[in-house]
Amino acid sequence: TDLWSEARARGFADALTARLAPDGRVYRVGEPPAAGPAEVEALIGDESDVQWEPRGGSVGETGDLAYTYGTSVITPREEGATKKHRAYLRIWERLPEGDWRVVVDLTNPIREDAGRGE
Repeated sequence: TDLWSEARARGFADALTARLAPDGRVYRVGEPPAAGPAEVEALIGDESDVQWEPRGGSVGETGDLAYTYGTSVITPREEGATKKHRAYLRIWERLPEGDWRVVVDLTNPIREDAGRGE
């Protein structure tokens, strides 16, 4: 199961926590890095629905590190709250048994005027 499918089924914070490497960190602008289930839930618990648009990524030559990046739209749990548009970067590591885990999950807000030549 991929991260997107897990996030749709059980929420992004739970899915990301399940995929986070033991030394993994989650970064959001203006907040200290989060590690572990309680910190991740506190940091991103309102990100109930996340839609990703992958833009690229690659796997290293040794096959044990990879990255993906793109944009996302986050719909907060609070009804009527404004959707958040962000750019994301996710760095993955492959464990010896073959499972991929997130080492870094980083997002930055996208300005509304970004990409329009303003």
